[in-house]
Amino acid sequence: CLPEQTAQLLVERYIHESAPAEIAEKMGLKTGAVAVRLQRARLSLRRLLRTHLQAEAQAFGLLPLESSAWEETRIWCPTCGQGRLLGLYHKAPPDPRFALRCPHCHPDLETIMAGVDLALPYYASLLGSVKTYRPAYNRLLTGLAAFYSQALQTRSAGCLACGRPVVIHVTRQAERPRSPVQEPIGIRIHCSACDWATNTSLRGLVMALPEAQRFWRENPRMRAHPAQEIEFQGAPAYITRLESLPGAAEMAVISRRDTLAPVSVQANVPL
Repeated sequence: CLPEQTAQLLVERYIHESAPAEIAEKMGLKTGAVAVRLQRARLSLRRLLRTHLQAEAQAFGLLPLESSAWEETRIWCPTCGQGRLLGLYHKAPPDPRFALRCPHCHPDLETIMAGVDLALPYYASLLGSVKTYRPAYNRLLTGLAAFYSQALQTRSAGCLACGRPVVIHVTRQAERPRSPVQEPIGIRIHCSACDWATNTSLRGLVMALPEAQRFWRENPRMRAHPAQEIEFQGAPAYITRLESLPGAAEMAVISRRDTLAPVSVQANVPL
């Protein structure tokens, strides 16, 4: 079962519908701490429902990550181009969430291509009133890419859950991916204060660029090849190639190897 204070938080927020400020006053916490603890509480409840209470949760339809909860979207997977993405988009409590996954790249239900907890104000405001998957995903890509880029440029960022300083880590090619489609190059950000974490691949940063967004609009079915190490203008760099399916159009994005910042976008580059 859940710890007493964890259960109390969930009851106050989702049964009594108390505002975070009210909960903070009742429980002797800061308002910021309430948001962080609610996020942890939801994760704890989700784990409990998937393990010890799985049968009961399935009977009451409380497992949003079961295969029946995913719906097919109109978005072709930009990683493999082999199938349409499956999506979850729930704004209502107790588990407000946006998530996309490719059944070809990641057949298991727990591995997703993109996902955020909409209970966090930053993500909720980022998606706003958008109701459909493609516009929501575009907003998510663009908004988070700006956050990641600024974090890399300044080597500092604030936790999106509690506001405290976070640790920024750039993952490299030498780190083996867990699956053939997972790109090991990217950014991982972790807050040691509240344990909030987020990450994106270099491919995700590339797909957020206006040029890549335009390429994707013009070529709805495409694939993004894994980044390769190159030298560009005498400096170490990565090249990420986008290819339409069938292969009538190509694009290459060259990024600095140290900051992952884009330095060149080239169209019609032979693959």
